[in-house]
Amino acid sequence: MAFLAGLLRLVALCVMMALLLAAVPLVVSAERRAQPAAQRLAREAAQPQSRQVTAPEDARPAASAPVLAAAPTPPTAPSSRVAAVAQAPAQPVHVQPTVAASLPQDAPDAAVYDAKSVPTRRGKWIEVILDEQRLIAWEDGRMVMTTLVSTGAQDTPTVRGIFRIYRKLDSQHMRGRGYDLPNVPYVMYFKGGYALHGTYWHNNFGQPMSHGCVNIPIGKAAWLYGWAPQGTVVVVH
Repeated sequence: MAFLAGLLRLVALCVMMALLLAAVPLVVSAERRAQPAAQRLAREAAQPQSRQVTAPEDARPAASAPVLAAAPTPPTAPSSRVAAVAQAPAQPVHVQPTVAASLPQDAPDAAVYDAKSVPTRRGKWIEVILDEQRLIAWEDGRMVMTTLVSTGAQDTPTVRGIFRIYRKLDSQHMRGRGYDLPNVPYVMYFKGGYALHGTYWHNNFGQPMSHGCVNIPIGKAAWLYGWAPQGTVVVVH
């Protein structure tokens, strides 16, 4: 009986040993499968900053689309100013005739300033009528001053044409062949040496007797000098 009991214990011990040996490979395999996942989780926990968040595809700009700078927008006028401009009536543009060429040019009728167009002319201009020995100052189609003058004699005629006053002098000493005149007042040159000016050495206005200039009574010359700015048109015909 004692022998049988010992044999049973030995058999039970052998079965237990066999079960243990059979369980060892299963435990090792499970540990091996669990180790990579644990290592991966440990690495991700240790380096959280390396993870990146990507924007949705529709929020990202297309790589092929060029980036263009925004074009500057022109400044716009205030609405009130625009309205004022729109309501303002259009103003006529007055074109003055150009200065004549440097050489004298005949213009006996002064067609650009004919009598029919005088009422519609705008601005200031001076008319010298040789046949009448008369000067007329016009402004916006109105005659504002007129006076008898003395223009060039037969041997030294006054140039005809359309010109502009290009130089003004309060007084000037004039010298030339056959004359020497100090302190000539209110001198207004309109072409070369031809000028409108005041005259104190004679009172024979209405008769041609100058060396080419237009002699004007001193009082009328003073008024004309203050009225006509440089650039005023002078028509001699």
